[in-house]
Amino acid sequence: YEGDEAEEQLLNDIYETLLLESESKEILIYGLDEISQAENPQAYGLAKAQLERLTKAGIKERIISPEGNSNFIAPWHYYRWVPEAAGFKTPLFIYGSKIALNNDRPPYKSIVIDNELFADTCRHLFNFAWERSSVPPQPGDR
Repeated sequence: YEGDEAEEQLLNDIYETLLLESESKEILIYGLDEISQAENPQAYGLAKAQLERLTKAGIKERIISPEGNSNFIAPWHYYRWVPEAAGFKTPLFIYGSKIALNNDRPPYKSIVIDNELFADTCRHLFNFAWERSSVPPQPGDR
């Protein structure tokens, strides 16, 4: 997907793909640096709307973010932190039999690969990182 609608098209693909899933109704996101509503109201609103429709459909998220990012759009327990030195350049989405990379800055582009083997490999790598990541403090505990 390319152009101003690339991110929205990706979010629609994630939603539509996981609606059809019978086994894993979960999206794994590695390297998501969440933004606040004040930073980018449009992107924040898009993310919030996506979360609401995923929740209504029974789809869960697990998100690995850079340490210190506390702009939680999803419930805080969906997140884990890894050191910023992990070098996030763009988030990786793993859902169903697909993986996707999303450039959320101009030029906007999302690349989706539909391949069960690639998705399973990325899922295993995500889980490896998840198990070694730190749990962010609960809002209000900071």
